Amino acid sequence: MKKISRIIILVLLTATPIFAAIDGLSIFTSCSAVTSTGACTSGQVSNIASRITYTIVVTGAPSAVTMNLEGSIDNTSWFTLDTMTSTTSDMRHIANKGVHYVRGNLATLTGGTTPTVTVKISAGE
Repeated sequence: MKKISRIIILVLLTATPIFAAIDGLSIFTSCSAVTSTGACTSGQVSNIASRITYTIVVTGAPSAVTMNLEGSIDNTSWFTLDTMTSTTSDMRHIANKGVHYVRGNLATLTGGTTPTVTVKISAGE
């Protein structure tokens, strides 16, 4: 029994780097202090990401913000996965919407004093 336990532990310790080496999108800045509407930089997830967390940092006290998180399987056709409409910073989570690419798309930014929006995305299986 001890031998089997040692083999199992050895296999698990050896397998850990393999799983850690699977590329996912650990942290990606899609929008970096943007001041105007439009799609931001996309990031590729090497394996289909089915869990996505993203943070939206809003500065300058705008009166309206609409941020769409978009996903794509081909980096050409984009679809809205989630929409945030808060005028303050937020963290949001999405599950079971597998995509290969993600990006922020700032649809609305009005009012405030020199408002900016930053979007950071983390995705994985």
